[in-house]
Amino acid sequence: MLNSEQKKAVEILDKPVIVIAGPGTGKTAMICEKINYLFEKGFEESEVLALTFTQKAAEEMSTRVESISGKLFTAKTFHSFALEIIENYQKEFVELDLNYRLIEEFDSYLFFLENLEKFNLKSIQIKNNNYSVASDLQSAILKLKEFGIKLKTIESISFQNDLIRNDIKLAYEKYEEYKQKNNLIDFSDILIYLHDLLSSNLPIRDEISNKYKYILVDEFQDTNKVQLEILKLIAK
Repeated sequence: MLNSEQKKAVEILDKPVIVIAGPGTGKTAMICEKINYLFEKGFEESEVLALTFTQKAAEEMSTRVESISGKLFTAKTFHSFALEIIENYQKEFVELDLNYRLIEEFDSYLFFLENLEKFNLKSIQIKNNNYSVASDLQSAILKLKEFGIKLKTIESISFQNDLIRNDIKLAYEKYEEYKQKNNLIDFSDILIYLHDLLSSNLPIRDEISNKYKYILVDEFQDTNKVQLEILKLIAK
């Protein structure tokens, strides 16, 4: 049973709604109820986009919606949503070899670990800190990409000093070269590709925006800048 505030959030359809509540208070359950309410109001399954941050959460939401509504519904992670669009509009990604492979986070970390010496870092002494330095480099580059900062725009970002900037830029450059040489993309690349497509191609952006009549995001507070910009581009 929904309480009065949950019921209100479920039934508002004509404007954006944000739900703020603590852990375990039923936010995800409320989203599932809202999806069912959308179906009752005549929305088709294909017109509702529900986004989560993990595959496990997406599968759980899909199952819960089906148990409530009796309709087959597939919630998606941000990355599976982006990959779906990349596959649907393959011809638009001229710079992307469509035989690419996804590089897992651990394999990405191994690249940094195995190439530390080649980076010739100036801002930090590696000594016996190989594992932590590799992890810090990987995290720094991932964070830049989550903010949509590409290699060519890194000069515009403020760093503590130029040595740190140069070290991160060099490691970023080597990482991108490695991926390109081996036909790899990482999970951040997927979202950047989608963002760039939506930003530059108005007909495709309108097509995707018109397809989805309602968008819901579980754990919205976890969105990074690129994910937020994608939502702003497609949500009416």
